[in-house]
Amino acid sequence: QQSKVNTLAISPDGKLLISGGSDRTIKIWYLGLGDRQSIDHLVRIKPHQLSVNSIAVNPLENEVKFASVSSDRSVMLWGMESKTPLSIFTAHTQAVKTLAFSPDGKLLATGGDEGLIQIWDLDSRELTQTLSAHRWTISGLSFLADSNTLISASWDGNIKFWQVSSGQEIECLVTHAAQILAL
Repeated sequence: QQSKVNTLAISPDGKLLISGGSDRTIKIWYLGLGDRQSIDHLVRIKPHQLSVNSIAVNPLENEVKFASVSSDRSVMLWGMESKTPLSIFTAHTQAVKTLAFSPDGKLLATGGDEGLIQIWDLDSRELTQTLSAHRWTISGLSFLADSNTLISASWDGNIKFWQVSSGQEIECLVTHAAQILAL
């Protein structure tokens, strides 16, 4: 039986392609480096209880290589050496839809159906902030290059800018009459 692919991410060095889908599976393709891209081998893991909604790759080389979020309300941090997560965060109370690493690789922001943004410190593996961000599902998150400005998009039609260090909303763009599905 075929299932829907919800997310794709590629590593900064172009050597890995990671996908997640509604079948709860994360697939990691190790891409060849010959004249044409070829798949050297594939790893399949099925860690989540419900659909894998989004995957993000850490922009820096460290222990945490990528993260996944799911409708099962969990956030999982992954290395490449194991089929088990390095850490599992369970502070969300509803489906988690989106995530983003800060460009400096120190923070992970997550958001979903409850309209909250949770910001995690990757060194301590602790929740450092919860922002009451939107009235509806958060569908996209992205950090600016300074790692202190976070942008969120929501099904409520708003795009918001946040100062991470203070947790304060900087600006709200109310430009869409309909849902924003991605950022």
